[in-house]
Parts: sequence; structure tokens; C-alpha cells
Amino acid sequence: MTGTPATDASPSPSIGLLEVAESLARGFSGTAPATTAALRRSVSTAYYAVFGTFVARAVKVMVPDATIEEGAKVSRVLSHQGLARAAVWVERGQVNQLPEHLREAVAPMITRASEQPAVVTVAIDFRALYGARLNVDYNPIAVADRVFAQDQCRAARSMIEVIKSTDPPVSDAIDAWCRAVWLSR
Repeated sequence: MTGTPATDASPSPSIGLLEVAESLARGFSGTAPATTAALRRSVSTAYYAVFGTFVARAVKVMVPDATIEEGAKVSRVLSHQGLARAAVWVERGQVNQLPEHLREAVAPMITRASEQPAVVTVAIDFRALYGARLNVDYNPIAVADRVFAQDQCRAARSMIEVIKSTDPPVSDAIDAWCRAVWLSR
């Protein structure tokens, strides 16, 4: 493969995004109230930090030797809706509700992911954050207060920690979820 090799030592853009989200939720000075727009951006940015972490993990799982350039191209095939749909499958662990054409390939992966409580929590929290992000990004009258924005940032930080886990049972379950998202796209 040609191009810049991807390394685990490179800084995580998702953590940088999460730090921006947390700063927006606090208000830049930490004492002045954050504006409604800043709080809405905080929720949206926290979501994108989680989504970016998951996509990076999925690319690493599915195309482990990809260069940074190749990884960027591959990451474009994963969708927000696809990840949210797979989160429902993981949350419920009901493989009989998978679309018929995906059952054989995806069911074992969903079963493995849904057996890990930490991964199920990520699935539940991801769907909640996805819904919150859709609301603050597309509903012009949506209001996000500081407590809500900070709660979303805390949830995002917890999700990122689990998604980046190297603990074998959790790591294997996250990798299975990544494969399920990849195959169901």
C-alpha cells in the first residue's frame, strides 16, 4: 500500500472534538453562560466525536493495513443511519429482527456484541446521542441547556473509552459490531 501509514500513536481527532464539545458546554470562560447555539454545537460535536471514533475503529477492523488516505476513503461508506440501525440490533440482541438478507452474515456478530453489557450501554447511549444530535442540528426550536450538553459530553467520553477498549471481551464485541455495520451498509 502506498501513502502515509496509519499508526496508533497519532493523536485522536475524536478526543480533540470531544474537548471542543466540553468547552462549548462549559462556556469558553467557564463562568459566563454558554449561548444556546454553543450548547447545541456542543451536543452535535460530542456526537461527531463518538461517530468518528467508531468509524476509525471500523476501518481498522475491516481494512487493518489501510493508509491514512485509504482509511479516509473507506470511512465514507459508513453512515450515521447504518450505525444507529446496528445499535438497535446490539441493544435488543434480537437477531430475528435483522433483515432477511443480513441474518446469516450479521447475526453472529450482533449476538457477540449484545452479550457484553458495556457494548449494549454504548448502543443505547449512541442512539440517545444520535437523536439529540438530530434534534439540535435540524430542529430550529430545539433548546439544549448546560446540564444536558454536559451530560451528552460525559456520555460521549464513556462511549469513546469503550469503543477504544483493548480488553478482549469488550474489544471483540466492538469489533463484531463494526463488522455488522460494515456488512449491513
